[in-house]
Order: sequence, then structure tokens, then C-alpha cells
Amino acid sequence: NDSLELNEMGVGSNPAEDPFNAWVFNFSVNGYSNGQDTYRSTSMGSNFSANQNKETHKIRIGSYYNNNIQRYNYMGFKDKFSRETYSGYFAYAKTITPHWSFGTFHDYSHSDYENIENSFSHNVAFEYNIFDFKESQTKQLTFSTYLGSQYNHYQDTTIYLKTKEWRPSGQFNINGSFNQTWGSFGIGINTEFFLDNVKQNTTNINLELNARIYKGLSVNFYGYYSLIRNQIYLPKQNASLNEVLLQQQAVATNYSYYYSIGLSYRFGSIFNNVVNTRFTNEL
Repeated sequence: NDSLELNEMGVGSNPAEDPFNAWVFNFSVNGYSNGQDTYRSTSMGSNFSANQNKETHKIRIGSYYNNNIQRYNYMGFKDKFSRETYSGYFAYAKTITPHWSFGTFHDYSHSDYENIENSFSHNVAFEYNIFDFKESQTKQLTFSTYLGSQYNHYQDTTIYLKTKEWRPSGQFNINGSFNQTWGSFGIGINTEFFLDNVKQNTTNINLELNARIYKGLSVNFYGYYSLIRNQIYLPKQNASLNEVLLQQQAVATNYSYYYSIGLSYRFGSIFNNVVNTRFTNEL
């Protein structure tokens, strides 16, 4: 019957006494300033998110704002750099079967660093988990594919002589995560590309390891490596030496990487668990 089918799909309930209907809201503002005789930096920003997490679906809504201003006055040389970034997003993931999920993702962004005045992207996606999602707290191996489009309005003419453009886009991801008694391990391979020119793409390889040393004490490692071939937003005019050294403007590159290692200690309730892991990397 229908109720049995829903239970097998992992459909959860929402207690009648929950006045927020499973919604969680976060809002933060921040700012800082530092300097000396020859240099002064000021930054201000804010974050907002609203999340509803049920076993039937997940919804994420959010926005981000940051503005960083740097001023220099050294031996007669005076300059000011301002870098503003803001964005917003809406994401929805729907449970279809114990293995299949559907998602839709919508983003807006502005970035002085990436020469973006306004950018809009829209995608629909399907995800398949080899394992039943009821096992997702211990193991996942997912394959997801995205189809959508991206519209960019640039601040300056790009190296491809564009001031604005619409591009059809796609994405394919493979992500695995495994939780064992000794800790957890995760790996992902994600490729983004433009459908009208698949040579313009970026491939990311992510690796995460959390190994338990003693009870709640763990050693953590995270790293990624990106092969970059889709910097269509680069301005035609090369960045100045100051803009490059101060990282005020993106420059052409074939790769980027990041890694970190550290220790963490966790304690608290043993009854806290993940309700819905679908589209974990996006949501």
C-alpha cells in the first residue's frame, strides 16, 4: 500500500508540536579592520541561510555578502583596492526511490575578483546511489548528472571578446563516503563543462579522511586538486602586478589545490543522526 511504499522510501514525519516545520534559520554579520602606518584593511560581510531537512525532501535558501577594502600609502605611492562579492541560491532535492533523487539548483552571484557583474545559473539533476539510502549513514556511492545553463554579464570585456553571454552547461559527479568504526573516508570526482564546447571544463578531485585515535579524538585530512580549463570570465586587459600580488583579480591558471590537516575532538549526544543525505555535496 501507499504508506508501506513511503516508509520504504524513507519518508519521515514532522511532529505537530514543531512550530518551525523543520526549518532552521541562520543569520550572521561580521567585520574587521587592521592596519599600520602604510596599510589599512577593512572587511564586512553577512550570511543568511534557511534550511528544511526532511526524509522526503531538502530545501536550502541562502545569501552571502562580503566587501574588502585595502588602502596603501608608502613612499608617495597611494592606492585603494575594493573587492566585493555577493551571491544567493535556492536548492531543492526530492526523494524519488530508495536509490534515486531529483534536484533543482538556482544561483546568482556578483564577483569583482572574477570580473562578474551578474551571473545566473539554473540546473536540474538526477542522483543515483548504488546503496539503499537507508544505509547512507554508513556507506554511499553516488552518481549524479546535471543539465542547465549559465548567463554571465561581465564588468570588462573578456579574453573571448564577450561582455555578456549565455552558455548551456553540464556536470557529472562521482562521490563516495564510508563510515567505519575507525572513522570515515570520502572521495569525489566532479567535472563541470560547457555543452557547446566540452574542452572548456574543470575537474575536481576531493579527498577527506577522519581517523579516530582515541574515543572522540580524531586526526582529519582534507584536500582537493582542480584542473581548470573554463576561465571564460577573465578580462581581456591583463591584471596589474599589484592586483596579482594582492589577489584582487583572477588570473589564468591550469590548476589549483588546497589541503589541510588537523585534530578534532567530538563529544555529546549519541542519538544525533543524519536524516537525509541526498545531494550531500550540493546541500
